[in-house]
Amino acid sequence: MRRYLYLIFFAFLHLLLPAAVTAQTVPEPAPKAAETAPSPPEVGPLELNMVMLVRDGAEVRVASGAVNRGEALVSIPFKYRRTAELTEDLVIPGLFGNGERILLKAGATGYWAGRFSSLTVNSTTLNGIPIRQSYGQMSYVQIWCFFGSNDKGKAASACVQLLEDGRAEYIITGRPYLLKNFSVQGASEVLKFSFQEKEVEVLPDLRMEYRFVEWDTKDVDVDFMIQGVWIDSLPAQREADGSALLETPAGNLRLRPLGSDRLKAMASLEQPSKPAEKVEAPARLDQETLQKTMLGIAQIVEAEANRLDNSVPTRMQVATPAQIDPSPRPIRAGEVVARQTIRPVRAFTQDTSPLNRPTRFGPPGALLFQVSQGNDPTMLCWRNPEQMAQTAPDQQQNRVQSYCLEDYDKDGRYEVLWKNPVFAEGTRYLLQGRSSRTVLNQPDSPPISVQPADPSLLPPETIELVYLGVSDEKLNETGAVIPESLKFQWRYATFPGGSPEITGIFMFEVNVSKEGSGQYHIGDQPVLIVRDVKADSNPNLQVQGFYPLGDVDLQILAERAKDMRAFAQKLREGAKAPAEATTGATASAPSPAVP
Repeated sequence: MRRYLYLIFFAFLHLLLPAAVTAQTVPEPAPKAAETAPSPPEVGPLELNMVMLVRDGAEVRVASGAVNRGEALVSIPFKYRRTAELTEDLVIPGLFGNGERILLKAGATGYWAGRFSSLTVNSTTLNGIPIRQSYGQMSYVQIWCFFGSNDKGKAASACVQLLEDGRAEYIITGRPYLLKNFSVQGASEVLKFSFQEKEVEVLPDLRMEYRFVEWDTKDVDVDFMIQGVWIDSLPAQREADGSALLETPAGNLRLRPLGSDRLKAMASLEQPSKPAEKVEAPARLDQETLQKTMLGIAQIVEAEANRLDNSVPTRMQVATPAQIDPSPRPIRAGEVVARQTIRPVRAFTQDTSPLNRPTRFGPPGALLFQVSQGNDPTMLCWRNPEQMAQTAPDQQQNRVQSYCLEDYDKDGRYEVLWKNPVFAEGTRYLLQGRSSRTVLNQPDSPPISVQPADPSLLPPETIELVYLGVSDEKLNETGAVIPESLKFQWRYATFPGGSPEITGIFMFEVNVSKEGSGQYHIGDQPVLIVRDVKADSNPNLQVQGFYPLGDVDLQILAERAKDMRAFAQKLREGAKAPAEATTGATASAPSPAVP
């Protein structure tokens, strides 16, 4: 979706900064229309317009006369844009994991509640105390909510989030007419669940209401309700004449006070009932605010470029061509669409054993592989190959004997020993952290010398390209929800069960045209083509190849950092430009890196 200047800044900032732990948030609303006094404010697109729309042919009820606290100002009939029906019972584990429990019987009807993002925090603890924390990959889930009856014949409802790997989880909500606040803590995995997207009536005579609360000095408080259930508070700012304008899907609702009575109001709709239209006019900022915003974001972008420069590079030797199915075929979220093997670019053997402990730190001649920590390419690591071959389950990998050596003074010998490095679960070579630093500077424990070795002696690492699903939607000209972009991710997959939050290498998006197609390129060569992308079906995918053989950067961090610095420089130049050249202008964030 298009964003305007300051919205681009904050959207870009959102990508750089970590989100809340295990939080899931509704996609941000589309930007409001520009306001130019003395014209009344325009109605901008509301986020609920992606989920629901005003029901044709039904009465929009506007209160006549004085409205008291708790009474409806306007009642708007609506229906959900995407609906579905359960084709089998929705089943989760029973209490305390015993047996099974039917939440909803087959035949329950429901609706698409939207797409949500989730960011997981991975914590490493020592004796129960967190010692290291890292943020996992952003995941994208769709949530569907259903209404029906349980196995006892009582009315029930449930919301289910569809995870990237094809699984589903039941989340805890109240009456889920519109998701605003809900919990994913303790979500239960769904044992049985299937539905068919089709046009059905979810509930009879669905209505949203805007109920009056009270007038304050600066605004008026209004409660947003659906079927009598509170959803949100919507304060509307008072204008010069004391009235207030509230945006609704049915039009502008004008609220006027009755004298000085804080607990009474009059209401009227100021435009015909119709869905709000998307407005593409950029909002204007005053020059001083715009300059401060541009300079502030430039500083943040520059800091992110510096962070990328000091990130762990992902240069690897690609050992095999991509294992792909080149024929067009439908794909599901969580499906592997390509697979390759890689290994470190360089390998070495150690002349002696660190601390003269060959059992713990490998014998003379042990094969080491080169990794990079920050901007330092002089880290060499060893993992006990026999133990690695015997401990494939990811929960046991950290029991494998391992260590890393560092040439701190760059003299060609390795004098720093890291006894307990942390490697990512599910991988052979992805170093995540170091601890237990020892300096090798004693006669009985001298620095370690190494000799070059053949990298092909290192066991290969498997990586997989996974389709994560639709990552963004929009409304087309007819008001239908259609996909706007699809998300893919390369992951380490040497050992089964590796967490996607930890083993993710590189994520990218494929933008979808209004015709439902898109391409992803490496250089000028399209390597991935999607067609027939629709909101209610799996897209068709054709993979033509991916990483070439040889030494390849799995993601080009240096180029991404360069693009960011160029973007930061444009922001600084724009901040110094005359007012007429910057006010209301648009800019685009750096293009994403390609493998």
